[in-house]
Amino acid sequence: MWERSSTTSRGIPGFRLLIASWLRFPTFRYYTCFHDTLILVQVRTITVDNIEKILERGDKIELLVDKTATMQDRVHSTSGNNQR
Repeated sequence: MWERSSTTSRGIPGFRLLIASWLRFPTFRYYTCFHDTLILVQVRTITVDNIEKILERGDKIELLVDKTATMQDRVHSTSGNNQR
């Protein structure tokens, strides 16, 4: 039944037989589908986490910009008072 093939220029010996045997068993297809679903869930989770981090950074940047503007206003108002 199993035929041992030699290494060809295409790569791994018996690779085609291995693929053919995997396709015969529905459990492998189910496992592959389940595994792919898990990977997609992980990718989605990581993507959502990254987006949340970017939004948090944006909030922090906006806060820094506001603080800088407030400090500049204070400097300008105190320098105007000192010139009088």
